[in-house]
Amino acid sequence: MCAVGAAAQTDSRSLHKLRRDADRAWKQGKYESAELDYRRALFKEPESAEIKYNLANTLQRNNKIAEAIPYYEEAAQSEDAGVAARSFYNLGQIKYDAGDYTASVEAYKQVLKRFSDDRDAKHNLALALQQIKKQQPPPPPQGDPPPQESPKKNDKAPQPTEPQKTPDGPQQEAVPPKQEPLDKRRMEQLMRELNAQDADVRKKLRRRQEQTNNKRDW
Repeated sequence: MCAVGAAAQTDSRSLHKLRRDADRAWKQGKYESAELDYRRALFKEPESAEIKYNLANTLQRNNKIAEAIPYYEEAAQSEDAGVAARSFYNLGQIKYDAGDYTASVEAYKQVLKRFSDDRDAKHNLALALQQIKKQQPPPPPQGDPPPQESPKKNDKAPQPTEPQKTPDGPQQEAVPPKQEPLDKRRMEQLMRELNAQDADVRKKLRRRQEQTNNKRDW
């Protein structure tokens, strides 16, 4: 039996007390203590997506990203839309930081499937799509190459989603955002908008290249 399991069996605290102590340790910045108590709580309630999400958040704060990922992935399968969306959001950030922009895009799409008005998810999705475009090979040069533009810095990098109203603390109860869940028709509309934006960007780049090619030196 693992050390955490043995400790959980001998721990006289109730599940409620373990979670409360873990929450308190999180708020105090004692992430090692919070991690231990969340692990003990999860041992007593192994199917809790909520505890898995909080444990994953704590592992992320402890720079144990590889350990956090499977807990986020399990929590993302929760029937609770709020827990699932927050888990996918944080997975999107982890994948973005790791340079896996395709996986990041898919994670943020999962957030938007559940909550279509999540502005942070839309913003981070756009950032990930931009990174994918940068990785695509440039078209073959025709004439003089167009002038290069420096990319604009964006101060809003993807950040982990924290529980509502307590941005630095774990959630005791999963409280989904207030937005209405995204139905199939709305998701299709959002995807069409994203595709239209992508087409517009390509059109502008093509027009700029044509203008550059038409310039003459007198």
